[in-house]
Amino acid sequence: LELNNYMVTFEDRTLKKPIPMTAKPINLRVENITNKMAAKLPFQLDVGVNKAGVIKIKGDTVISPLLTKIDLDIREIGLKELQPYVEKYARLYLLDGKLSTVGKLTINQVPKKPLDVKFKGNAGIANLLTRDKLQNKDLIRWKNLTFQNLDIDLLANRFSAATLLIEKPYAKVTIRKDKTINFSDLMIVDKDVSAKSAKSAKPAKSVNVAQSNAVKSTKPFFKLDQVRVVEGSSDFADLSLILPFAAQIESLDGGAKGISSDQNSTIKVDLKGSAYDIAPVDIAGEISPYAGNYDVSLKFDGLPMPLVTPYMVQFAGYRIEKGKMTLGLQYKVEKGMLNAANNNLIDQL
Repeated sequence: LELNNYMVTFEDRTLKKPIPMTAKPINLRVENITNKMAAKLPFQLDVGVNKAGVIKIKGDTVISPLLTKIDLDIREIGLKELQPYVEKYARLYLLDGKLSTVGKLTINQVPKKPLDVKFKGNAGIANLLTRDKLQNKDLIRWKNLTFQNLDIDLLANRFSAATLLIEKPYAKVTIRKDKTINFSDLMIVDKDVSAKSAKSAKPAKSVNVAQSNAVKSTKPFFKLDQVRVVEGSSDFADLSLILPFAAQIESLDGGAKGISSDQNSTIKVDLKGSAYDIAPVDIAGEISPYAGNYDVSLKFDGLPMPLVTPYMVQFAGYRIEKGKMTLGLQYKVEKGMLNAANNNLIDQL
């Protein structure tokens, strides 16, 4: 059976700004079609998505009991078209990004048992660009983000990957005067829906079989051996200090290790870069996410003060002609208590 050069268009008109999506050409080939339920049916499906995206699926399937083994190849699926969905939940512009996934997918349906779905391969998003709607400035972007050696088992609720590689990432991080972070108000919360949900929520009098199975389901397990950052950059500012501080961090390399669902896990962070491509920057520490403990330090060494003149003019009304600053920021949270030590050395001001 062959279908050649077919096309499907889709438009979600429940959105404020519906964007049509197109799948063309659609080419399908299925072989060995028979009424023997246990026979293998080799198939191949190629689909073009919008202008540049491509989905290629090749494998074979058994109808009963269902067993499908697929070689999956997804390339250049544009994320920009998802902007109408993003703006329902976040004050964010999704301006660019392309999704790609390559690997092997297995779907197995044993009678009277839950569907078993497994995937092994790589997945990533290239050329991501997001912009903060509130300030209309780039918020997060990167050249490439890839999960290497992904191993997903949905039935067992297990997710693992050897490496998360992030090439040329950028983030704008600002600690405001009230000590809130610029990411804190990006999400849109529908207060009416939350209130209605709270009022309508009642204890269940009985539990059906599906609910019982859901309660008994395995807790999710995830593990990421390491995160590698290559040529990262950031605009960092801490406006909560007595002397507000801001710096452009560039050439950031390093990463983190030990990310997992283990309640006793500790993530070790080690990043090195430079501020304004001159002064060395070190970011290091340990994070225990489940215990809520943090011990992170940021050090800017020998930062030329004239470079921060724009900030000094804004906050203090003076220009800086000369001087170097070494700034050490130590943020430690233990048992819900914050202990922050800020050491500031200014030389030859």
